[in-house]
Amino acid sequence: LAELMGGEAGVESCLGQGSTFWFTAWLSYGEGIQLEPPQILTHDIETELTTQHSGAHVLLVDDNIINREVAFELLTSVGLTVDTAVNGKEAVDKVASTAYALVLMDIQMPEMDGLQATQLIRSKAVNDTLPILAMTANVFSEDRQACKEVGMNDFVAKPVVPRDFFSTISQWMPKNKVLEKKVASEDSPSSTVPNDQSSLHQQLASIAGINAQFGLNNVQNNAERYLRLLHQFNRIHSDDIKKMNDHLVNQQCDEVRKLAHNLKGSAGTLGLTQIQDAAIALENQLGNDSDDNITHLIEQVSTAQHLLHEALAHIVEHTTPKQSIDTDKDEIQAILKQLKPLLDRGDTQVNSLMHDFWPVLRRVYGDQGKRLEQQINDYDYQMASATLNELFILPK
Repeated sequence: LAELMGGEAGVESCLGQGSTFWFTAWLSYGEGIQLEPPQILTHDIETELTTQHSGAHVLLVDDNIINREVAFELLTSVGLTVDTAVNGKEAVDKVASTAYALVLMDIQMPEMDGLQATQLIRSKAVNDTLPILAMTANVFSEDRQACKEVGMNDFVAKPVVPRDFFSTISQWMPKNKVLEKKVASEDSPSSTVPNDQSSLHQQLASIAGINAQFGLNNVQNNAERYLRLLHQFNRIHSDDIKKMNDHLVNQQCDEVRKLAHNLKGSAGTLGLTQIQDAAIALENQLGNDSDDNITHLIEQVSTAQHLLHEALAHIVEHTTPKQSIDTDKDEIQAILKQLKPLLDRGDTQVNSLMHDFWPVLRRVYGDQGKRLEQQINDYDYQMASATLNELFILPK
């Protein structure tokens, strides 16, 4: 056929590597066909979730604080009510006591992993139709097969990509439980988005070794929220290098691998590509190379973390417009009075509720405000409630 069309055909082959078949031909110009641009469905999917499933109760299970918070933000942004669990045991207990529309289950967790938890959940007939989606970075067929064998319905890739995340969730939300969209109550604090974040966007985009746009996409393009997560990442993982070196001295390579795996997950979610790549290299090489090479890889992780720390030190965090301390105090006390009962019952709405009020809290209460912020961001609601009791006299 090639020769009939004025060309030729051939093959190039190399033993043990494979073969390449090729051909050339003379072709006349065809008539151009105007292709319609691909439709971007992300907003349609978000709208569908918001209008049809707002208020639906879902369970998010992940031991990684950063991953959990980013997924929590995405889920609540489309109106879903979200409970969280940090391991499989907590997940099993919560499913036993609460009727969920859907469960998002991480695989690798302490105490009880996602596979064991799913088996226990599926052992109860009442949970036969409960959609359970695996959250995993593993794309190997054997890993996915293991998830299917214990009764998981589908997979959500990590790091999370909002478009794919919403699309998969939308497919599995119960279609027969269309809920009326909730209207925010008048006494609920309103979330405000800063008028101008362009300068902060530019500063974040200029940081070497990160894909800032990827991270911003995971927090609805909110630069202040992304910056807060970056600072939280620094704080959570500040002792990782010391722990890795201590474990290495004690020949506890599995512990080093766990730390590298957790660091890889957090970095991937936030678009911290340099740290993620270094953590991946360390995780992959553990157990295969000499201690000297592992030490070198740990140093690479340390260097990448240090560069991020230095870059963040030069970024001035945006705050809300300056007001008098008295005005700020009146505003924040009104909000915190609503916060207390939520903390006491462990309601994760606390985190989304407070996002845009942290600058005011820090300005009014200084270090005590920062301590409360850290406790809530770490989902340590018991300690946060105690801190609140120290700071304020609230109505009984």
